[in-house]
Amino acid sequence: MGVKKYEDLISFQLADALDAEVTRLVLASSAAKFDFRYRTQILDASSGPASHVCEGFLRNSPREFARFLDYALGSIVETERRLHQGIRRGYLCPGDCTEAFVLAKRCMVATLRLRQSQERLIAEDEQSSKRPRRTRRIYRTRRLKEPNGLGGPNGPGGPNGPSGPNGPGGPGRSD
Repeated sequence: MGVKKYEDLISFQLADALDAEVTRLVLASSAAKFDFRYRTQILDASSGPASHVCEGFLRNSPREFARFLDYALGSIVETERRLHQGIRRGYLCPGDCTEAFVLAKRCMVATLRLRQSQERLIAEDEQSSKRPRRTRRIYRTRRLKEPNGLGGPNGPGGPNGPSGPNGPGGPGRSD
């Protein structure tokens, strides 16, 4: 039984929780809240994983889904990096970020496992496409000469031939 909605994916749920936690941390810090560039970068990074998991899931293709899961993994790493920057700059306290780092780690593991499952599906698809297929045989037919040797309807004695009713000298023609 497969997952029907992206909201049911553990990877999506953890990514959404990570986004909520990072948003809470940034809005609770007046220094981070008023550094517009930092705030924009970390909030964009933290919203990425959930968006990428959702968009990839809706593509209905294991290969496309795996590609978007790669984007999600990159956004998770970027979110962790921005959290470390916030700590270094004094915007965030290391103790306050513990939950965000735990969520990022769990989200990373869940997303990697989901990507591995998609890789298995891709490999199965490739294996099934490598199986020999029945090919249609194309039979060539040769045109047989008429038994009288005159070559059928377009031959000298046929209706479309030079002396036939539909030929160049037939009835309907006046030369």
